[in-house]
Amino acid sequence: MKEFYNYLPVLATCFPILATLPLFFIQRSSAKLRDIAALVIAGITLALVGSMYPFIKSLGTIGVSFSGILPPFGISFRADVLSFMLALIASAVWLLATIYSKEYMAHEGRLNRY
Repeated sequence: MKEFYNYLPVLATCFPILATLPLFFIQRSSAKLRDIAALVIAGITLALVGSMYPFIKSLGTIGVSFSGILPPFGISFRADVLSFMLALIASAVWLLATIYSKEYMAHEGRLNRY
């Protein structure tokens, strides 16, 4: 059986974490830009998770293993149908919560801490 490597689970996991760095600097310049950037990050994450569907549908399980990290254990990122559904629900709820929280938190102070 030929091994298929797909980096979408890695991207869907690492993108929101890495996107916090530019967001940290964006929030210092403009509150409106901060809100837009947070929505874009959540939307891209949902799109990354959603883009795994065709591969999971055809292959069943996708992923990649990094055995050179933390030897002898390594790190692997794999997604099957169940983990895909969980990630899709979580990223969709995250996007909706980001949209809703803009108005919900508007009357609070120090929004950059939130």
